[in-house]
Amino acid sequence: MRHSDAKKPSSSLTLNQIVLKAVLVVVIGVCLVLGVIGLILPVIPGILFLFIGAILLSKLSTRFASYLKQNTWAQKWLRRGDSFRKLNNAHRLKLSFLTAAKSVVDSMESVWQKLQSTAAK
Repeated sequence: MRHSDAKKPSSSLTLNQIVLKAVLVVVIGVCLVLGVIGLILPVIPGILFLFIGAILLSKLSTRFASYLKQNTWAQKWLRRGDSFRKLNNAHRLKLSFLTAAKSVVDSMESVWQKLQSTAAK
């Protein structure tokens, strides 16, 4: 078989990879913006969005992935993520719902406390 007869890699695969990376960059950007807004506003869980953005960025950048693996705080959260992946889908959904509900309740409690403190003035 001659070299010219060999199958060439399809260009759609590289196009799919480019599109996937572009979508990941947009999602990372949205997570970072929501994370910064969440650090300012108590209604949005900012740390959660920053962490999601960091995890997604580590999928694109090997340098950032190695930084996360060396960081002790990130290692703790990555281990928790690994244990989350071991759950079946029903338990994942339940845990995700309960975590989201707790975030909403905590945020509403924070807003309520701020409203009460401003009303008392």
